[in-house]
Amino acid sequence: PKREYTPVSNKADYKAGNLDLMVKIYPGGKMTSFLAKLRPGIAKMLVGAPHATLNPADYRGLVMVAGGSAVTVGIQVSRAVLEHHKGAVPVHLILCNKTISDVLFKEVFDDMIAEFPTFHMIHC
Repeated sequence: PKREYTPVSNKADYKAGNLDLMVKIYPGGKMTSFLAKLRPGIAKMLVGAPHATLNPADYRGLVMVAGGSAVTVGIQVSRAVLEHHKGAVPVHLILCNKTISDVLFKEVFDDMIAEFPTFHMIHC
């Protein structure tokens, strides 16, 4: 069966030969159990390349709400808009998790906050 996962990496990462996925591992899950055993640097064949779903030039700012594993989409969209506009537009990402310690990829967000002064992450 076909499985779709949202990459955390962006198009430039993919073109450079890197693809980072966030995968929630389910005990007994056929695909997630297989993916859990892979180690960084392992080459696997993919069906289809990641494709852009938005044009960052269309956005003069962004307010986005995400929670749980949708954080991967939040990273992609926020980063695309920030990079396109060279950090000159406001981007607000509202993350909804039970606790701040439940935020996935916190280190990625910390890096984005450091790199882009117009990026703001709000926890709800």
